[in-house]
Amino acid sequence: MSNYYAQITSPEVPMNPAWMAYFDEKVPTLSGGEGGIEIGGRPQRKSFTEWTGNTPLKLDFGVVIEGFAEADASGRVVTAERSVEIRVSRLRRLASSPGDYVRPPLVNVAGASFPALALDVDWMISSVTYGDAIVSDDGARVRQDATISMIEYVAADIMLQKNPVVTGKPKPNYRMVLVKRGDTLPKMAARLLKSAKRWKEIEKLNANLKLRGPKFPARLIGKKVRVPLR
Repeated sequence: MSNYYAQITSPEVPMNPAWMAYFDEKVPTLSGGEGGIEIGGRPQRKSFTEWTGNTPLKLDFGVVIEGFAEADASGRVVTAERSVEIRVSRLRRLASSPGDYVRPPLVNVAGASFPALALDVDWMISSVTYGDAIVSDDGARVRQDATISMIEYVAADIMLQKNPVVTGKPKPNYRMVLVKRGDTLPKMAARLLKSAKRWKEIEKLNANLKLRGPKFPARLIGKKVRVPLR
């Protein structure tokens, strides 16, 4: 691979050949990986410091996605004004989430212009900013400038609780009420829920009794039924 190329591969998105483009004139920049120190105030005393963990690495570099004529060592032209739309589409795929609640694919970089530390990191592409473009007579892009920003992938800690602690049985959302002779569902609703129109709520809460309101069947006189608490 030429020292002038930036190469991106992904263990999660098969691509053959790997995605490649020329580096632009700016040197790739690597930042982050340190810090994570916060200062907390304390009344009338010296502030305290707390280390919360190093920040993920960030990598920014510019590329020129080129489609003009290229020649090999013998001077033979191997490409000629080829559209770069496919390579732009592949880059967009590497930078995009494949679906809801799914992170973008992990990628790795290679190229002599990258800092050595960047070569052994699993990255995610956080953004692609497209710059100037050259379009051929037929409307296809044959050159596209772009700045690619990446952030180090650091897996989140997962805490598993095998046996959840049960502090007690949940409180029921109903109370038991005795059905008196002459009671109907609307009367009970008016008396206990302040609205006769809510009798359907009592009926629904006692679905196992197969009520067919608004009257109580004779078999339930002297028995208790569920009534919503409020």
